[in-house]
Amino acid sequence: MIRQRPQVSLSQRPAACFYIRFPNNDYYRAIYVKERTIVELQSQISRKAQINICRIFFQISAGRKRLANDELLRQIPDGQDIIAEFGDTMYIDRGIDVVLMFRS
Repeated sequence: MIRQRPQVSLSQRPAACFYIRFPNNDYYRAIYVKERTIVELQSQISRKAQINICRIFFQISAGRKRLANDELLRQIPDGQDIIAEFGDTMYIDRGIDVVLMFRS
């Protein structure tokens, strides 16, 4: 008897997958988002890294960071390699800042 994997419905498929390397790790972790929103990305990174995130920034060039938004997130290609850095400051009851840098 041949077993077939169950089909995944379109509503269950992720909108995108990003590969993120967290600080002090040499490997990347797959982050699947159901929708391309900063809220969803923040939730999934928080879950994988087991941290509470306050804000997400994208590093757009050397030393320049931009507060992440849904429009910028939609421009990131599916399967993008990303390196995450966690901020030094933790905001009480709000979490920490995360900076995402993109590899080409």
